[in-house]
Amino acid sequence: MVDLLRRNPEFSGSDDLLRELAVDYLNRERKEKLLDRHSESLLTEEQFERLMRELAEEMWNQETRELDCRSVRDVAEYVVEDEALPETTKQIIIERIPTLAFLARSDRIGPHAGVFEHEMFFFYFLARCIASQLASGNRDMRVVLSRSALPEDVADRVAMELSTQGIDTREGLQELLDRLAVAGTTEWRRTTQVRENAGLIVMAMCREYARHHGRINGLAIRAVVFPGSHLKDVALTRCSLAGVTVRRTDLGATRFEDCKADGDTLFIEPRVRPGSTRLELRGLTVGQVTGIYLQHDGSPGVSYDPSVVAEALKECGAPVPTDPGGPSGPKVSSDYRELLERLMRAYHRANPVCIGDQNLRGIFDHPRWETVERLLVDYDLVSKETRSTSGQTTEFLRRKFLPERLMSGLNEGTVADERIRGFWRDLESETGHAP
Repeated sequence: MVDLLRRNPEFSGSDDLLRELAVDYLNRERKEKLLDRHSESLLTEEQFERLMRELAEEMWNQETRELDCRSVRDVAEYVVEDEALPETTKQIIIERIPTLAFLARSDRIGPHAGVFEHEMFFFYFLARCIASQLASGNRDMRVVLSRSALPEDVADRVAMELSTQGIDTREGLQELLDRLAVAGTTEWRRTTQVRENAGLIVMAMCREYARHHGRINGLAIRAVVFPGSHLKDVALTRCSLAGVTVRRTDLGATRFEDCKADGDTLFIEPRVRPGSTRLELRGLTVGQVTGIYLQHDGSPGVSYDPSVVAEALKECGAPVPTDPGGPSGPKVSSDYRELLERLMRAYHRANPVCIGDQNLRGIFDHPRWETVERLLVDYDLVSKETRSTSGQTTEFLRRKFLPERLMSGLNEGTVADERIRGFWRDLESETGHAP
């Protein structure tokens, strides 16, 4: 870093500092340390970077941040042989890998094991690897995206890398979105993980494109999940969403204008701010939105009340159908509904929740709680368990559902689970009998 600033004291924050640092670090290793007997570099810059990318990808594939000596050797042998380097070069590289730039020893799993000395470098090379495969149209993107939850820093870095490989045009961006959609279309046990990672990259690419070009026009986004994160300062015009799930995503500074959403698109607890959020999505209904988080000062958090959701959508410009009678659903008193909303917020923070938690007294001391607890247990939506805490036996309630799944029961006809339908049906009956 000191060398970078010495050469260029005016180094701008808009430049890619991490890339500059990585390239300098890489070349110092090549030119000053990784030399043959004639003081010539054993690897070119491209070969050295490929070695780092392959190590990062192998860590990702094994879902670990540390590679044992066998894995390190296998990666080194593959790269050296594929690059047709001499046997002597291969042996030197294999022996030196734990001491090369970007890497550190991991004595925990044995000598010659490998680990990146800083998470930042692992993210950098993993992102370079994913971006390269996505840009080249790799048919195995489904496998690449299935390993574990992609860190948001990696998704941001992938978008930065792709901005120089086609994302600078609308057509190039659409091609990349289509490749990510294909990765998530095959149903298998890790489909959800693939769609979430693909969605995180889609959001990062949209932010990157908007940062350089402004408004995004005419995109088709399909078969991905937006797993949180944000679309800050992104404006989309005449775009379409098909089979997209937007889950707890910050849309406080996002604008969908003259767009459309198909019937398989779902919004789960989106974070909106009427006045700066615009949701002009033709085809969107209240039944496709489970809960909404209004970013107002003093807002209590998520509301699942269909009438509140409908009003918030209209304030954000959503052309939802006008129903004089309000959204249909079980007629449950506000006491029960608000109590369940508070319980769902507690479950967002922890599972199980402790009945003795003083911060949750407003839930468990509520006069309606006994009825709600009984129905939750009867329909096997929660289970009771006891634990020893601080020398005392404490009762906990473990949920067996996602909070948004239970609260979707407020929208009639959108719930397939008979247990949840039965729970709301009985709660509606209790409402009719309550004093």
